[in-house]
Amino acid sequence: MLAEQQDGGHCSIHDDAMAGKAVGTPVLQAGASQGEGPDELPTSARLAVPGLQQGRGGRFVEEVFRLQRTQQLPTGTPGNIGGVLRSLQRLEAARSGRRERVSRRLANHAHAKRSVRVAAWRASVAAGAEHGPFEERLFMKQAIGMAGIGLMGHGIAGNIVRHGYPLSLLEHAGNQPLDDLKAAGAVGVCSASELAARSDVVILVLTGSPQVEAVLAGPGGVLEGLRPGSVVIDCSTSIPSSTLRMAQAVQAIGGRFLDAPMTRTPKEAAEGRLNLLVGGEAALLDECLPLLRCFAENITHAGPVAAGHGMKLLHNYVSLGTVALISEAAACARRNGVSAEVFVEVLAKGGGGGTALERLKPYLLTGDPGGLKFSVANASKDLGYYHAMASDAGAASGIAAAVLATLQGALQHCEPGTFVSELPSLLGPRAA
Repeated sequence: MLAEQQDGGHCSIHDDAMAGKAVGTPVLQAGASQGEGPDELPTSARLAVPGLQQGRGGRFVEEVFRLQRTQQLPTGTPGNIGGVLRSLQRLEAARSGRRERVSRRLANHAHAKRSVRVAAWRASVAAGAEHGPFEERLFMKQAIGMAGIGLMGHGIAGNIVRHGYPLSLLEHAGNQPLDDLKAAGAVGVCSASELAARSDVVILVLTGSPQVEAVLAGPGGVLEGLRPGSVVIDCSTSIPSSTLRMAQAVQAIGGRFLDAPMTRTPKEAAEGRLNLLVGGEAALLDECLPLLRCFAENITHAGPVAAGHGMKLLHNYVSLGTVALISEAAACARRNGVSAEVFVEVLAKGGGGGTALERLKPYLLTGDPGGLKFSVANASKDLGYYHAMASDAGAASGIAAAVLATLQGALQHCEPGTFVSELPSLLGPRAA
């Protein structure tokens, strides 16, 4: 029976029908055996699953092979993928010192098979065919590439690979350790162009607009390797005007683009419970939902391209502004003899309660900064982006300017990597 396996960290299909065993799910073997006419479905592709043989699954497979016969889809796709992968694994064991090369051969072979599946899916959907969950799972496991495996990106990557997607990672000195991801099947690559060339979807989880522009449009960047029809999803926090330029550059070479910045923390990233604010075409968002749901709990369509990044800056301004306000009040309370316990209790029972206070509470009460693992440097960057967006739009930004000045002042007096939750101390007693 056909069974999905993990061979060398890549999802494959083992074709027991080649050994004469009963077939339990569709066997996709290109080409017809002798005696089959040009309008007949090859014997190796027939279905033996009750309910699928005469149902939507059967019609879908027939549509795939019709497209192959009319040369709208490539033929010659191996049916016994499991055997091919095992042969390559034996080669890997026999030739020491070539592990990375063989791993890439495995990934490239699997990628070629997935490309045929994705093309078949899209062509059949365009032809009006209907598909159930089984066909979607079989045909739509896209190859994913990620750049930016930091605190947030690592959690996202872990969820993607756990859901069975083939995953490539851009090697970079700023990444978190990748050993656990590679052990789960992810493959490292050395350039953004190579990452794009082997991926159906490229996800960016970078610091900000300069980094996104460099990875996308710089030398050896994503745009040099991106294939027509592939998707770029930018989960970074960026200035909307920059997002529009990058989206236009992706679209100019036949790619597609979503901005999907995140809210919440690395904890929720690891748990697959992020919030995503998505900008782009609704149809493209619908297509990407199975992937996005691997790591996001709440997904909101904010509007056209760049609306997601705009909404993220609005959110972070309100969130970080509230944190800065409470932190300044906490520093004032300490100088006026109000205990941290009383301060937290009174605010929690009144208008000062909410998410910002809850995230600051561990630091206020015990000195534990882990309630809000977001650096002062990143907070200052995000408020700077918000101020730029407000200025571009001619919107009022007086309060935002004050919050930005507070964060920039704190940044000058803290160690690199200091968390925003430590603001109450940074805004504490000052020299006379």
